[in-house]
Amino acid sequence: LGASCSLLYEYDACTSEEHCDPGLVCRDGSCQPLQPEDVLRAPCEGLIGIDLSETTDPNTILIGTVFPETGALDAGIEMNQAVALAVDEINESGGVNGRRLGVVTCDSQTDPDVGVEGIRYLVETLQMQAIIGAAISSATISGFTDIARPRGVFMISPASTSPLITSLPDDGLLWRTVPSDAIQGRAVARYIVEHGYTRVAVINRDDAYGRGLRDVTFATLCELGFPCTSADAYLTRVYPEQDFAATQQEIATTLAGFAPEAVVLVSFVDDGLAQLKEIAATGATSEFIVTDGMNSEKVAAGITNAEIKCKLVGTKPAAPEGDATNRFRMAYLSKYTGHSSPGVFTENSYDAAYLVAYAFAAAGAAGEPTGADIAAALRRFSSGDAVEAGPSDWGATLQRLTDASYTFDFVGASGALDFDENGDSSANIEMWGIDAVNNTIASRGVILDEDDVYYPPTLPDCTVP
Repeated sequence: LGASCSLLYEYDACTSEEHCDPGLVCRDGSCQPLQPEDVLRAPCEGLIGIDLSETTDPNTILIGTVFPETGALDAGIEMNQAVALAVDEINESGGVNGRRLGVVTCDSQTDPDVGVEGIRYLVETLQMQAIIGAAISSATISGFTDIARPRGVFMISPASTSPLITSLPDDGLLWRTVPSDAIQGRAVARYIVEHGYTRVAVINRDDAYGRGLRDVTFATLCELGFPCTSADAYLTRVYPEQDFAATQQEIATTLAGFAPEAVVLVSFVDDGLAQLKEIAATGATSEFIVTDGMNSEKVAAGITNAEIKCKLVGTKPAAPEGDATNRFRMAYLSKYTGHSSPGVFTENSYDAAYLVAYAFAAAGAAGEPTGADIAAALRRFSSGDAVEAGPSDWGATLQRLTDASYTFDFVGASGALDFDENGDSSANIEMWGIDAVNNTIASRGVILDEDDVYYPPTLPDCTVP
């Protein structure tokens, strides 16, 4: 009697992904290996650079993004476009040492909990070692601390500006291509003091971004001699991240009684526009100072009060005028028509994609790099010959990276990214306003440079007939 044998795979029964080991998905009642059709699921339903069939190909390097494409800050659409531009350039130039680069995109919906859910899916189910994101500081802090760091996963954010991130325990795994709001908050405070305001209100959304910028602004005002502890000179109010309408109405009423000369609003686009509308309804004539969370043409089009539109100014990290920046802008506007300029954080997102790709190239010679390998590789990119983000330097730099002693100084679309020991970089802070004729964002010039030198902005005459 002949004997025969067959190889049987037994998988654990499941009703959801929570019952499965990392890298397995719950399919047909059992935990099974990931297949291409399993890769895209809410909130991670977008794909850049590759076809769905390539997502599980060993020749594919798969990373993820966690950006808000919907919700109060929908800048994630343009941020993912910038990542896609970088990925297309890399793949068209031969990929990462011959491997194609693909990106699964997660829409955080401007909700920190959804952002954390996206990070969890990328890390635990898709087993990624590198994530570009999150954008929202609260999601970055929670997702990294609770999920990415314990599993040794590298994260680099192009938009999380909370000062809390600098001192977050991170094992060297958390970086960002955008400067901390420790710089932007100083710029806001310097503008207030230099402008001579003596009665100021600060309103912020109640999250890591809003609280961080508010606290730096307050501390700097005190440092500069503003009477920040006087109830007659300084007022602060907070509204929740979600369901903020009632609180914003109360804030507008309070402001009408306080009558500030200037109102600092630390918000995202939708909640910021809603708060401005409530304040305008009270007949307020204050100047409004907003921040990078409202740097959007949606804001320019959404403000209908002519006086507010003219008086509103904002701050954001300044994009430099250099070859890498100009080449990125031209490439972006050529690929994505209908924009007058790239959106906020697009340069930072483009740079993050190139940095991660270079890090995979530098760290992947001995096999699949870990998050720690990727972070270690990035330490090689802040000194040496200048290498610009973009396709022109890509091939030659990959060849040089085969020498483990080779280093270069990365010059991105967002500027020269000389990372410090915390994975942070610095930048000048620019003031912006609204071109009321064209309903576009207009630069008012750099107001605070990296050396903490203040420059008065060029502001329009806001006499409204």
